Amino acid sequence: MRFGINKLLILASLTILSPAKAESLLYICDKKSNQLTIESLSAESEDDGVSCDTGLLDKAKIRYEIYEPWQHVTARDDDHVKSVSKIHRTCKLSRAAYKISFEPYLGNFNIQSRCGAASGTKVEVFKLNKRIAKVSFGDVESCWHLGDEQLLVTRKITIIDGYRKPVIKQTPAEDDYFTDLTDGGNQLNVSAFDLFSYRACKRGVSYFSLWQHAIDNRTDEPESLELLIAEARKTGYWSDALTVAVRSGDNSLLEKLLAAGANPNVRPAFKTPLQEAVCMVSGGILVDTLLKHGARDLIGDFGEGALFEAISCHEMPMLEKILASGATLGTQYIESLIIRGNDAGLADAFTLLIKYGFDPRVLITLKDRYVDDKGNLVSVIYPGDKPPTVKTIQIPLIDLVKRYDKPMLFDVLNKAVANGSKQ
Repeated sequence: MRFGINKLLILASLTILSPAKAESLLYICDKKSNQLTIESLSAESEDDGVSCDTGLLDKAKIRYEIYEPWQHVTARDDDHVKSVSKIHRTCKLSRAAYKISFEPYLGNFNIQSRCGAASGTKVEVFKLNKRIAKVSFGDVESCWHLGDEQLLVTRKITIIDGYRKPVIKQTPAEDDYFTDLTDGGNQLNVSAFDLFSYRACKRGVSYFSLWQHAIDNRTDEPESLELLIAEARKTGYWSDALTVAVRSGDNSLLEKLLAAGANPNVRPAFKTPLQEAVCMVSGGILVDTLLKHGARDLIGDFGEGALFEAISCHEMPMLEKILASGATLGTQYIESLIIRGNDAGLADAFTLLIKYGFDPRVLITLKDRYVDDKGNLVSVIYPGDKPPTVKTIQIPLIDLVKRYDKPMLFDVLNKAVANGSKQ
């Protein structure tokens, strides 16, 4: 339940300046948990246009507000600030009503001068008209004015309405941004993962990074991993989880995620979990686990897949495991494989491929290739009156191998063709 902010901002009469840094704050007043929280939501990413779904918090039906300090600044002209305005909030908890004030702090009212790009927010909290906390958020610590009170620069403050006196918890600004992503989620009247997701989004943190952090810290912070698993069960989005689990080399973790419902055949932005596993030192057990749970070799737009990876890193045991599962080699990317591959390694690989049904007589489609007047491939455009034309052509695999001077592989393919190998 977002409250008050739009009515409080009289933006029509203001010109909003935009210095280099301006942290937004998340303010939550939650009666069920009997606490109020104020925390920084500055994005770590360079994308100033990061857009986060406040609906995740709206559906929780709690009182929250996004405070933007530069919406409370009045400009005199393009380079100077005329004034700043303080706003007040009241958070009524079970034992007391707490009053909170928010006021922008500027390093310099001339934003082109020293400290002009520094900005932050001074926050004061009162109980029964007695100030119990005064802190600052933002990039202001090095730009306190002469005579200013040196406030604690913080990233988060939580006030729990205690029986005799409130409990105040503060998170220093230099603490790692992941340390409290899940803190308070279970105590607040809000889905822990919704709050987790929103905070992460505002800080420019990707889901891949969240999985990476949760898996790297699964011993010390097991709740982070459990939250992500619970969310993935609802959404079905597991690809980053499995990729990170495979990279960790932890087969028991991989088993846990797969048993929880992770789909090994969801293609992420880059490599599939099976592609990731085949070239790893501990890849054998990981590949076995993935195949046991139904992983298939998903061939990408260019023919690359787990078989391609296994051939590229000359992992013959992995190659045979995947071939035995019924995988076939995509042919679109074979030219690149042959150019880069070691002749002896390619000979071993194609011997296995032929054993499992690969036909060496296959035609390879080469797109956007230069050919001369006789239809022969040429590697560069030669100057002249009649430059080669660009075409999509097909070439027998054995001719392609001969062209790139791979004699051992050529012998393997030639013998297979002579023996009448069939697909």
